[in-house]
Amino acid sequence: MEICTIVNGRVKAFVLINVRSGFEESSLERIKQLEQVASMDAIFGKYDFHIVVYFEPLKDLDDFVMNTLRGIEGVYQTTTLLSIEM
Repeated sequence: MEICTIVNGRVKAFVLINVRSGFEESSLERIKQLEQVASMDAIFGKYDFHIVVYFEPLKDLDDFVMNTLRGIEGVYQTTTLLSIEM
C-alpha cells in the first residue's frame, strides 16, 4: 500500500468543508472558482462540501487549506484526507 495516491506527480486529497449558516451559496461559488479544485460536491451529514484537489509539493496543500480555503468568508472548519493507493 502506498502512503498516498500520486496522480501525474501530484498528491490527491479530499477536503471536507463546513461553512456558517447563510454563507452556503457565496462560499460554494468562491470555492468552485479556485483553480486547484478538481471537483466539488455539496453533501449531507457532518460537512457541507467535499472537494478533490491535487498538489505537488505537499506543503502547497497545507498553504491552500490554511490560507486560501480558510480565508473564504463563511468557511469555519476543514478536514483534509490524503488518498492512499490500495
